[in-house]
Amino acid sequence: MTSGCSDSHRARRAIDVKGILLLGGHSCRVSPHVLRSSHYHLDCHNQPVFTYPLSVIMRMGIREIRMVCSSAEVSEIRDYLEDGSSLGLRLTYAWCEKPQGITKTLTDAEEWLEGSSVCLVQGDQLIYGQQLTELLRNTARLQTGAEVIACRVKEPERYHVIEFDHALRAVGIEEKPEKPRSTYAMTGLAVYDSEVCRMARDLKSPTGDESEFTGLNRAYLKKGELKVKPLGQGITWMEMGHAESVVVASLFVQTLEDRTSQKIACLEEIALEQGAINASQMEEWIALAGKTEHGRYLRRVMLQYRSAA
Repeated sequence: MTSGCSDSHRARRAIDVKGILLLGGHSCRVSPHVLRSSHYHLDCHNQPVFTYPLSVIMRMGIREIRMVCSSAEVSEIRDYLEDGSSLGLRLTYAWCEKPQGITKTLTDAEEWLEGSSVCLVQGDQLIYGQQLTELLRNTARLQTGAEVIACRVKEPERYHVIEFDHALRAVGIEEKPEKPRSTYAMTGLAVYDSEVCRMARDLKSPTGDESEFTGLNRAYLKKGELKVKPLGQGITWMEMGHAESVVVASLFVQTLEDRTSQKIACLEEIALEQGAINASQMEEWIALAGKTEHGRYLRRVMLQYRSAA
């Protein structure tokens, strides 16, 4: 398939931020047996788990993305996505023999980042809802410091909890606290400025159960440069780090898609909406999908796109 930018006057501009999708090692909470390609039974509904967090990065307007995988998974993911050009993306792949944390992930990516800001997304994230795209794109426009996405949860003691002061400014982060000081949990999505690699190198080794992800956010918090953006009502956040949670997420996706006839994470549709591909490229995807259910869905998307032009 050909690659290029949209010819639509409605095309969105790409955001000058790079993305890192964490699909393997200690930097990600996805169990090794969860990450499978489309013909495996542990997909989330009808597509691979990793396409959901990838769709979130795409909705932010980010087109240059580094896929961090285990060496056992990289060929499978690369076969599925290739270099990303058919979706208007520039994908690179990094893999490791042993699990690695956020610090090594960032320092390994420093040359690739070229001093740009970066969006880090854990590979088990599903985020969907009203006004989500605009919220994500606003987050991606971060100039200095760091910004994490938070969500109100029923059982905060299971999560990384953010403590706020009376003015709703973040003042602390606790990992799975016995007595949570708020009901807001950090999701696995954060944006960091160009200082993030230096900040990561300066991190001390985690103590106890603290993760490097929390350590990095605390470092920004200590400098007074950590912003928190809560997800509003109407936006759902789910994690798919274990087989059981994938089943729950699959039921959610299936129910929503069956009721609304709208796919949550159709990469081709998002690429068209974001101006990463044009109408001609979408027609190539439609021809490739043929008379399948996915092909019929892409045709409906294309009809709506042309009628709105």
